[in-house]
Amino acid sequence: MMTYDDALKYIKDTGRFGSKLGLEVMTDLLGKMGNPEKKFKAVHIAGTNGKGSASAYISTALSENGYKTGLFTSPPIIDEMERIQIDGEHIDRGEFAEITEYVKAFADTVEADGLHYPTEFELFTAIAFEYFARHGVDFAVVEVGLGGRLDSTNICVPAVSVIMTIALDHTQWLGDTLEKIASEKAGIIKKGVPVVIYPELSDGVRDVIYAEAEKNGSTVYDTSASCINTLSSDIFGSMFDYSDAQYSIDSVETSLIGAHQVKNCATALKTLLTLKDIGYDISIEKTLRGLKKTKWPGRFDIMQKSPLIIFDGGHNEQCMRALVDCVDTYLKPYKKILVFSMFADKDCTNSIKLLKGRFDVRIVTQMKHKRRATAEYIASRFEEGTVIVENTTDAVMYAADLAKKSDAKGQKAAVVVCGSLNLLEEILCDIKLPMNI
Repeated sequence: MMTYDDALKYIKDTGRFGSKLGLEVMTDLLGKMGNPEKKFKAVHIAGTNGKGSASAYISTALSENGYKTGLFTSPPIIDEMERIQIDGEHIDRGEFAEITEYVKAFADTVEADGLHYPTEFELFTAIAFEYFARHGVDFAVVEVGLGGRLDSTNICVPAVSVIMTIALDHTQWLGDTLEKIASEKAGIIKKGVPVVIYPELSDGVRDVIYAEAEKNGSTVYDTSASCINTLSSDIFGSMFDYSDAQYSIDSVETSLIGAHQVKNCATALKTLLTLKDIGYDISIEKTLRGLKKTKWPGRFDIMQKSPLIIFDGGHNEQCMRALVDCVDTYLKPYKKILVFSMFADKDCTNSIKLLKGRFDVRIVTQMKHKRRATAEYIASRFEEGTVIVENTTDAVMYAADLAKKSDAKGQKAAVVVCGSLNLLEEILCDIKLPMNI
């Protein structure tokens, strides 16, 4: 009988097989399992950035509407069980172990069919789908892991597909232009299934998505055709009016921070209205309640108010632009203290260019992960003075101490910890901080 630790070790050990895109293994594995993915409808979400927030908005609102709703996302911040949820509750560790053992019995037979052993992400996907099927969810909100067309989640059966922002990321797998990447993301579009798209996409990207939708006989619900009027925005959230050809909705509220979260929330709202249009019982009042109560850790997330500590796990240029927009908009009165680390295979140079000139103190650190960039390398990319504190926990404690001293002198200070979700995970495993306050 597998324990939770046994199950996690088994899944993680498959990492030695690497990452392999393609649906052959998932088709074989889930077929052997009785196709659990066919026992619920999915909302399938692809995109470079914003898909995690959109997943949280949509799943929370569906739960608020009375639907039993699964959520499958990645990566986790603190606990692997964050990946798999029903109505906001993480999968129980004991049940996770039991389902892992069940899936393993089928996974062990896949190679006999001439296929590679399932990868870590394929196993997590299979476990999530089996869990959702066993618990009879009405919907599962499923976040794509990488790309879309060949991602293991693309075997799900969607009621609606959603495509968020498109940016240059994972170019070694998805292509070196926005249009090539968009083609991979648009691979989640299924025949006759409506697709909702983010309001700010380039013409080239939009053309790729529309062409794929036309090929599949799918209607595109383009949020760029909607009117999104921001009424207020501060460090605790935003309010906006939304209207399109059919709906006019006043005072939509989100507690997630930043102009980009208004757009993410509007895209989620458009998705829920699309479900309403195609026959699902969706109440606008309940939907607004769900959007307002949505939480999503690690995205300009206020972890502590005194001193003010903010975590942001964005790891590419588009994420960094959203972060610095929040810094410029909401932290003007504060002494700003940066704690930064990044993976070596991410675009450190351009991310650092965006951070320059915005912080009074810059602390660079390095993660334990094998993909980390060293603190010395990161410091060398700054053209401003930096403090190197190699241990991530020590770096945050040092920054918090500086902020406390500044607060005591009458100058409000804010600590911004950013660069990677892995950085946040390391810190939160070591430091107990209030979360989402």
